Amino acid sequence: MTFEKVSVIVLQASHRVFKKSALVQIAGRADRKGEFARAKVVFVTSEVTTAIKAAISEIKGNNQQALLEGLIDAM
Repeated sequence: MTFEKVSVIVLQASHRVFKKSALVQIAGRADRKGEFARAKVVFVTSEVTTAIKAAISEIKGNNQQALLEGLIDAM
């Protein structure tokens, strides 16, 4: 599904069901149409897991690449 002007919160992000790929995919739901330039993604957790660290790293890398390609503006 695609939603406009949406930020994303993942509750219990440290649960074992949330692998890196799932967290990245869920985060990708934030502002899919590109009109809400300040969408936020928040992982709520009691423990920062390897999956969360890897997802954040991948998301930052994806955003950096999109910035270099002119697909997004600097925040």
